[in-house]
Amino acid sequence: MSIPADNIKRAAAALQQYAALYKEQGELLAAHTPAALRQRGDGDILAYLDNLCQKGFRDECFKYTDIMQALAADYGLNLKRTPATDNPEKRYHCNVPSLGARTRYVANDVPAPDAASAPLPDGVRFGAASEDDALAALAHTYIYNGSLPIFDPRDPSDALCQLLSQDALVADVADGVACGVPLQIVNVADARLPLMMNRRIAVNVGNNAALDLIVCDHSVSQCATLSTQSMHIRLGRGATLRLTFIEENAAAATRFNNVKVSQGDGSRFVCNVLSLHTGLSRNTINIFQDGTQGAYAEVNSVAITDETEHFDNYVKVHHLGGSDNESRMLMKYVLGGSSTAAFTGEVYVGKDAQRIHSEQSNANLLTSDAARILSRPVLEIYADDVQCNHGATIGKLDEAALFYMRQRGIPEAEARLLLQHAFVNEVLARIEPEPLRDRLSYLMEMRFRHRLKQCGSCTLCKPNKQ
Repeated sequence: MSIPADNIKRAAAALQQYAALYKEQGELLAAHTPAALRQRGDGDILAYLDNLCQKGFRDECFKYTDIMQALAADYGLNLKRTPATDNPEKRYHCNVPSLGARTRYVANDVPAPDAASAPLPDGVRFGAASEDDALAALAHTYIYNGSLPIFDPRDPSDALCQLLSQDALVADVADGVACGVPLQIVNVADARLPLMMNRRIAVNVGNNAALDLIVCDHSVSQCATLSTQSMHIRLGRGATLRLTFIEENAAAATRFNNVKVSQGDGSRFVCNVLSLHTGLSRNTINIFQDGTQGAYAEVNSVAITDETEHFDNYVKVHHLGGSDNESRMLMKYVLGGSSTAAFTGEVYVGKDAQRIHSEQSNANLLTSDAARILSRPVLEIYADDVQCNHGATIGKLDEAALFYMRQRGIPEAEARLLLQHAFVNEVLARIEPEPLRDRLSYLMEMRFRHRLKQCGSCTLCKPNKQ
């Protein structure tokens, strides 16, 4: 995808505007930012943005998503941190039956007060940096003093997120603690005017600890929004993190989600990315296995798109050193209307990494002639003792299977729904815990029926948008 020159010019003007805003409103930004998060090397970010303005931005990792056009629009910022509502739990109630998750709401980019009455398990901390100096100190440590880059130099939206965000949510699990309660973050776009929202999340799962984390993105209003999200994740030795992203956004929503993961020896990272509705959505996931032994990383995704929706997953696993590490990617898309979806899977194996096993698969189902899928596997290998493979398929519903089902009395519309659901079930079957998997299976079915309804007591999954 080539980026039009006028989009680059508009984006350069927008980046200059955001940089100027940061300089002009520095005191206001600082006044509403926890002290521990004010010292963050913003000079490097400003220099990076200035370089983009001067030279433009062209990078293969954004080959299929025009980030320049997305950044060129004019959005407002909530620098004074005005809450969108006084009662977020009631207004944005999100609930998965039988899951029992501890939920924190973020309205636009302002974390809402914790309304939960039950205490967190011993050794688990979960909250906003603005609420607690200890959490702010942890956020600073995990974002700025860890082994991960502060911002992704290949992603301008991640740089803007670090520059303009004023808070951070922290999920911290101490060594040896298995957090038996899933933690859930519900991001809600609730704006009456075009708004830019910048959110940060810092996650630490200690040695031999375990955590289930769910991050949801929802739209309440239909006006244009731009959300940037930056996640820094540290997994200690033998740690396990199951991370699930669920997106149910309006057509006017633009979303950039940047995830950076550092894995320790024997750690296990499983990430599931599910998109039910979107406008423009991009997930950038970088996983670093540097000198580790026996680490495992898995990224799975299901996207159902139609109309003019655009969904893009970019996943790169950095096998920089160590041995006996493994990575897997499984992407399954169902595309209709004139929508587009993209997947770039990159695997880098450095010369000091040995006995690496990596697999990636991208299967796509097109339900209309106008839908487009863009798939790009990349293997960059400098070691000898490795097993790496990839595969991609594009097709339509199996007419023979459809005929077989209709011959047995199943109406055509129902048969198509069953085949589509079966197609994505390979990803759904990997989702844990079980109550979350069951609810997502139901939501997928409603999405295929074009009548995604409110699920039980949840008020955020929108009824029929089509």
